[in-house]
Amino acid sequence: CCGGSPAAFLQRCHYATGQFDDRAAVGRCLQQVAGLEAERAAGRAGGPAAEGCVRMYYAAVPAFIYAPLTRALCENGVGAADGALKERFVFEKPFGHDS
Repeated sequence: CCGGSPAAFLQRCHYATGQFDDRAAVGRCLQQVAGLEAERAAGRAGGPAAEGCVRMYYAAVPAFIYAPLTRALCENGVGAADGALKERFVFEKPFGHDS
C-alpha cells in the first residue's frame, strides 16, 4: 500500500482527540476516517472496501479505557460482520502506572 516508504505510510496516519466513552466523539473520528478513505478510493478501482484493504484502529490508552472505548466503537457500527471491510484493533497500555 505504501511502497515500503515510511513517508508514504506516515501520510496515512492520523491523530484524533476526544473522550473514549463519548459515542459522538468516536462517531466524528469514524466519519473522518471514512472521508479519508473516500478520498483515497477516488483514484483506486474497487472503492474503499477493495480486496485486501484493512482498516486498523490503534489506541494507546490505560487498561480501564478498553471496555468503554470498545463499547463506543461498537455503538458506531465498528466490527459489524458485513464482510465488506476487514478491521483490526490494537489497544496498547502506555508506560506508567495503572489507574
